Amino acid sequence: MVTCLTLFGLRVRDHHQASSLSAMAQCVGYGLGSVGPFLAGWLHGVFGTWQVSLWLLLSAACLQIVFAVLAGRNRFIE
Repeated sequence: MVTCLTLFGLRVRDHHQASSLSAMAQCVGYGLGSVGPFLAGWLHGVFGTWQVSLWLLLSAACLQIVFAVLAGRNRFIE
């Protein structure tokens, strides 16, 4: 987590942008993270198995790979 927060500084030009980027990323990340357990439990209740939840988790991991490659490009965020 600390490494992730430190990497925001590599994509911005000043500390104001870094704080804005960090706030946005944490808001989205914690928001999605708070929905995950509820969604997994709900899917387990509907389908009676954990397979659907695990496939959804695998899909989310694949999306993270795609976004990580895009975020790793050598560019600044304006």
